[in-house]
Amino acid sequence: MLETAEGLAEAVAFANCQFGLDFRQFQPKIYGFPDGGETYTYRKNGEIAGMLSVYPCIFQNYKCLSIGTVCTAPAYRGQGIMTALFTRLQEAVFPNYDIVTLCGKRERYEHFGFAKAMTYPEYWFCPRSNAPLRVQTANEGDKALLHDLWEVYGNGVRRPLDRIFYILKSAGHEVLLLSDGSRWGYLAWKPQKRLVTEYCGSWRPQNVADSLSPLCGNGKIGMMGKFNCQDIESLQDCDSYLIRNHGNIWMKDADVKKTYDICGYGGKNPELILPTSLFFLDGI
Repeated sequence: MLETAEGLAEAVAFANCQFGLDFRQFQPKIYGFPDGGETYTYRKNGEIAGMLSVYPCIFQNYKCLSIGTVCTAPAYRGQGIMTALFTRLQEAVFPNYDIVTLCGKRERYEHFGFAKAMTYPEYWFCPRSNAPLRVQTANEGDKALLHDLWEVYGNGVRRPLDRIFYILKSAGHEVLLLSDGSRWGYLAWKPQKRLVTEYCGSWRPQNVADSLSPLCGNGKIGMMGKFNCQDIESLQDCDSYLIRNHGNIWMKDADVKKTYDICGYGGKNPELILPTSLFFLDGI
């Protein structure tokens, strides 16, 4: 069932228990706004046995839907809870979208029709001694600046002004503003992992890594690229890089083999390579 506003509090509490997190803090873009996304639950004996949430966005000309917070209570695992939820969404929700994505293991989601078809690069930089940019913590009061920067350097996904700060804070990220005295930029990162998930600005990534070094000491700093894209400047400047096969994709009216073929993974004449230039924070 689709949870009402009253039932959403129970669903969030259920997710908190399964993951050991506070999801209103961890995913404020979904659970912090009445229309941030939708949450579907499966109930047994009047209690929630399993749930998942979906988060929509418009990317280029495509209607996209991201799935996350997928969980089942231990007492109900192995009883077809997720099969029932995904079947319901495949019938009633997924057909309304061009692309449906999630991040997870192949063995968990391929039998629901998801193909492993989203890769992203991680570029790792050795910081130099200079720190050319001023770095400061962003807050909700900086939302107009963050939104302006997104409009200039983003990928075309629509991010509302009133929630862009919370989109960037999702999944435990810290948001920092960058400046050289005349220009501004921002990044969302996880300092404990020394990894920048999203960067919008005009400076070379090496300069950004140099400026972050005083915040986290010695060691390489990573910058995550956009899905299915590589950045030439980052490849030129980085000390090393990784390609991670992290995301799954389901496309309208496509079984797993057809989805791989359409995305160019095994097909000789792929119709499109999707999704391209999506940021990690465009999903759940």
